[in-house]
Amino acid sequence: MPQRRLQALRAPFTESSAVRAVARTFGKFVAGPRMHELTVQCDVSVVGELAWLLRDTGVAGLRVVVRTNGSVPVRAVRDLALAGVARLQIDGHRELAEAELPEWFEMSKATVAFGLPLRWNGTMPPPARPHARHLPPPGNDEMWCRDWKFGMLGWRRGPGFVEVLDCRDGLQQLTIVSDTLTPLFGRELNRPSGLEGADAALREAGLVAVFAGRAVWLPYRLRAWPVNPL
Repeated sequence: MPQRRLQALRAPFTESSAVRAVARTFGKFVAGPRMHELTVQCDVSVVGELAWLLRDTGVAGLRVVVRTNGSVPVRAVRDLALAGVARLQIDGHRELAEAELPEWFEMSKATVAFGLPLRWNGTMPPPARPHARHLPPPGNDEMWCRDWKFGMLGWRRGPGFVEVLDCRDGLQQLTIVSDTLTPLFGRELNRPSGLEGADAALREAGLVAVFAGRAVWLPYRLRAWPVNPL
């Protein structure tokens, strides 16, 4: 991390002023309209550092919204959620290209998995849309917003297996041996793989999709199993 950013936080701060100092270091911030509210706007290239420092300070009782301009890495999503950030917001109207989709899907999965609300507006290529209906919808898509709910397509880890809950069309519970997935998508199943990860059976079941030659595991991790998911 750049030394200047560490130096910016060396003075003795109260907790809330520490949060404001972090916000000031990484971009613009706007206080209000209430005293405890704070919006931080930063470039996506530094959002990982912002998230890392906010995780250390916490949000000190503030309602912090982070606004940025691109796909946020999974680790930064986790750190923002652990810091207690109220919402992640992607600015502008995003016309997502196919090459952007693997990172976008992983970010969207992570926001649901870690309970960090995601707000965005935009569109994605029509062939990708059916694969994304379990992910946070864009605010400009009324049908997607109406149909979305938590737990539509998620997974939990068991001893040597992954259990998938699929509520997109009815209710299905599937059990998959972990060793068939983790070498391709990582232990947290959040790492896009090459085409060799696009197992035909998993694609047919709607659990894996391929975008621009990269395979993505579609379910997000469920840390709490939904009650009465339908």
